[in-house]
Amino acid sequence: TKKKKEIDILYLGAVSEDRGIFIIIKVVACLVNIYPNLKVEIIGQIPIFIKNKIEYEINKNKLNHIIILRGYIDYTDAIEYIYRSKIGLCLLSPTKNHIKSYPTKLFDYMTAGIPIVGSNFGYLEKIINEAKCGYAVDHDNVDNIVRIIKKLLLQDNERELMGYNGYV
Repeated sequence: TKKKKEIDILYLGAVSEDRGIFIIIKVVACLVNIYPNLKVEIIGQIPIFIKNKIEYEINKNKLNHIIILRGYIDYTDAIEYIYRSKIGLCLLSPTKNHIKSYPTKLFDYMTAGIPIVGSNFGYLEKIINEAKCGYAVDHDNVDNIVRIIKKLLLQDNERELMGYNGYV
């Protein structure tokens, strides 16, 4: 049976600035004007030294009811969240480590059949483009990321096709 996709946007993985948390908050702040009932889940370890800044940005943008910071949860439970999501984010900064790595969240999103909005460099871009399972974007181009997420939220068919492409 198909799970209900009640989570609009999901980020799974360690939470940090170079993994796009502040870009995600900016993107959501723009999207919430069009989608006031948007539901965003952030799942992953949040270091103490950055948690206050993240909470401050969420509060400042009045997104407390939109962005849920789950923190670290068990992998099996995290996978359940992916299946209940419409879009997976992977907005990494182009650090030396990120350019040469295969982000595991990419494969988690693909296995669950959800489209990815991810950074346009390295293996991440290569896999997204070859599998046609989402969009490779400039990781800090907020306007473009907003435009693409709006398109994916609006077009169920395209979203499902890209999710399916990643799965097969």
